[in-house]
Amino acid sequence: GGSGFGRPPQVAPGIDFDVAAAFERSGGDLDAAHLAFFEESVRQLQQEDPGLCELMQRAVASQTCHTSAEVHEKLVELTWDTIAAFMPLAADPPNRVKRRLRLIAEAACRTPSL
Repeated sequence: GGSGFGRPPQVAPGIDFDVAAAFERSGGDLDAAHLAFFEESVRQLQQEDPGLCELMQRAVASQTCHTSAEVHEKLVELTWDTIAAFMPLAADPPNRVKRRLRLIAEAACRTPSL
């Protein structure tokens, strides 16, 4: 069946248009799609909160674990949002995704040094 009047096909149930587009542009490479989606989230943050975005970019560029709680929280939020956006609703994630989620959760639970 067709997908309707210009409506893009879904990658999986529960995946929205932006995610499907990122996945399609990446040629089906999940890692590349994650990166593109994350980068778009950072561009949106740049428009919404340029000061926080600048602090975040400095922390990432310096490759330091010593970030403010606000920067740490935003990086964790963007990362979780990126991974969650690609997970179909009501489906058991693949082991690769489960591993990533566990690693992110472990990193999020560490208290950042100020």
